[in-house]
Amino acid sequence: MAVFVRRATDADYSEFYRQDPPYCWLGYVAVDPDQIVGMAGVVWTDLGVAIAFMDRNANVSPVAMHRTALRVLAALEEVGEPVIFTRCDEHIPRAREWLQRLGFVEDGELWRKDFLWPH
Repeated sequence: MAVFVRRATDADYSEFYRQDPPYCWLGYVAVDPDQIVGMAGVVWTDLGVAIAFMDRNANVSPVAMHRTALRVLAALEEVGEPVIFTRCDEHIPRAREWLQRLGFVEDGELWRKDFLWPH
């Protein structure tokens, strides 16, 4: 069956992670017909720093998760977020290349993506 991407709710977050959602977050889920198979999003810290996250079940395609991540990045660009940070999970094959493809660059222990706004 086809996987589709939609905006995530607090209930989606709780179902997928088995915990309450963060206070300030935005996310999208990859859904096959009857279950959430992946989630990508951003959490804002108390200091207003945007931290990206992504997790998937083993049975979801990398293409579906790439589409999910692109939706999150587009939403951040739309609201004017200037920069977002994430970590690279070295246990995931080709994670570094994927982050680079999404526009992130290494910045110490973190990866950083700057959104450039036209003046």
